[in-house]
Amino acid sequence: MSNDEIHSKTETQRIDCTGCGQCMKDCPLELRIPDLIGLYNTYLAGAAVESLVPEYERLTSDSGKAGDCACCRVCEGSCAFRVRIGDTIAKISDVFD
Repeated sequence: MSNDEIHSKTETQRIDCTGCGQCMKDCPLELRIPDLIGLYNTYLAGAAVESLVPEYERLTSDSGKAGDCACCRVCEGSCAFRVRIGDTIAKISDVFD
C-alpha cells in the first residue's frame, strides 16, 4: 500500500471529536473521553502503539482505562457531533488495554 493510500485510509477512520468535553460530564466512570479519542486519532494517523502507551498510562492513571467503560452510552447523548463514543472506546480498549 502506498503512503497516499495509507493516509487516505486513516483520514476516513479519524474520529471527529472536537475535544469539547461535554461527554465527560455524564460519564459515570469519569473517563477522559476526548483525550482517549485524541490519542486514538494519533494511532490512526500512523503512530506506533508502543510510542503511545506511556501517554495512555498517564491519561488513565487518575481515571479509568478504556476497558473499564460499561458502554452505557450516556455520553453519546451529550455529543453534538453524534460520535459513537461507546464503539470508539471499545476500539481504543482493543488497541491499548
